[in-house]
Amino acid sequence: MTDNQRDEQAAATILIVDDTPENLRMLSIILKERGYLPRPVLSGAQALQAARNEPPDLILLDVSMPGMNGFEVCERLKADENLKDIPVIFLSALTDAEDKVKAFAVGGEDYVTKPFYLEEVLARVETRLKIRSLGAKLERYASHLEEIVDQRTRELADVNIKLREELNERVIAEAKLRNTLLEKEALMRELFHRTKNNMQIINSMLELESADHGDDTLTAALKSVENKITSMSLVHEMLYESQDLSSIDMKGYIDSLVSFLISSFMVTPDRIRFEIDVDDIRISIESAMTCGLILNELISNAIKFAFPGARSGTITVTSRLFPDGSIEIAVSDDGVGLPASLDLKTHGRIGMQTLFILAEQQLQGTIGFRAGPGLECRIRFREPARESRI
Repeated sequence: MTDNQRDEQAAATILIVDDTPENLRMLSIILKERGYLPRPVLSGAQALQAARNEPPDLILLDVSMPGMNGFEVCERLKADENLKDIPVIFLSALTDAEDKVKAFAVGGEDYVTKPFYLEEVLARVETRLKIRSLGAKLERYASHLEEIVDQRTRELADVNIKLREELNERVIAEAKLRNTLLEKEALMRELFHRTKNNMQIINSMLELESADHGDDTLTAALKSVENKITSMSLVHEMLYESQDLSSIDMKGYIDSLVSFLISSFMVTPDRIRFEIDVDDIRISIESAMTCGLILNELISNAIKFAFPGARSGTITVTSRLFPDGSIEIAVSDDGVGLPASLDLKTHGRIGMQTLFILAEQQLQGTIGFRAGPGLECRIRFREPARESRI
């Protein structure tokens, strides 16, 4: 394999669609070993959503699936202006010539019969990616030729209108500056979008891994990691959708995080009620990430431990902006609480000890707990001075 082939594979994402987990796992492992980035999904509906969120470079598509079969999925992909050029390789146990003809009729580029040989699948994947890469290079070459023609035309026009040369140069310079700023903003939005989607892929893989184990302790640990990743991905999602790429709205972020945790832990309002009171605060991406991890830990602990058995109660989340510019976030509950003599910094769970590291070292702030009745935690910090990122 040449260096160029490795570079192309390193950038190639492959969406694998199959309702059999074993097939997904086997294909994911072999594709990852060859330098590709596999994205496994279990149904046609999930495949369409995943492709719309982040179009892959190629799709391996099972034909026989419950609900929406592979032919229907391919037809919808090819009807979408943004997805129609993605090559589709069908994987199917159907061997009739009529099925193969239909696969090509709906827009498939290739057809592999199950049971398939992995080397054959890899060879067809590499071939289709090469064809797509060559097509992209031709498009870039054509675009480059157009740019050269446009540049020569502008130069000839400048010669014929020398009296306006100075004005034209200034206009061109201003246009280039505006384009540079717009390109930078677009690249940052794309970065936030891709980061969020990559985190979602990681969560999907953790869910698949968790489903393969019957160990409740391992499942709980994986769930905790998934929630932490989601708390960070929410920051990137809000930045992607925001007009201001240098900061996010604290209230919107806390609302989204609480809603996610309620859903994740399947909290019912008749058992645990939430009260959210947040000032109008915008916070940097660095501080938002750290605050998200802190809030995720505090709220998760309150949900899991503050109301044992059939006990019900209220969890309160507040955030305040003080005149001196400092910010305080607090999470409290009216649950069973902890002994007032317990030193959480030295004798608490690892999650609690991590809170002190995040608050004191990452935020350069202070953290304090008050026990009885219930438990309250307050973190106060000051945002560092920063320049605009755009």
